[in-house]
Amino acid sequence: MSFPLDSNVPDAWWHRGEKKVGIEVTISQGRARNILGEELVNAKGVVRGYLGLQDDAKPKEVKAAKESKRAMYARNEPLGTVASGILRCLKKKNAKKYEDMILVIEAPLLPLAPDRWRPLVPRLKKAAKGLPFAEIYVLGRSDKLVGLKIK
Repeated sequence: MSFPLDSNVPDAWWHRGEKKVGIEVTISQGRARNILGEELVNAKGVVRGYLGLQDDAKPKEVKAAKESKRAMYARNEPLGTVASGILRCLKKKNAKKYEDMILVIEAPLLPLAPDRWRPLVPRLKKAAKGLPFAEIYVLGRSDKLVGLKIK
């Protein structure tokens, strides 16, 4: 592996013998997770663990989300939010310059039990099918690596 550490495509090169394969990495719902992280650092008690905010949210939506109180939510709400975030990442990365590369999307899969996010796989595979990447993975981060291959 080599990491150019610049702002060019790809983010990394995987050396497979004589062949180099580009790896592009992106994060789903990073904005919401950043806000939740700030809350955790500044917490004086219990903090929320879910914020149904997408990366392309308007400033007004971000402000409202930051000011909102902890609330209960239905199990399917995070599932829809996670799916929307992953689909946004796929849409943003649909460009010829990524042809034959590998895409890795880091997404907040961990709040959802595996039996909850597995039903997303057919929908995500369908969305990934026409993209120029040779392979696409969605990974969740924690002390355990979880994820799925969608192409």
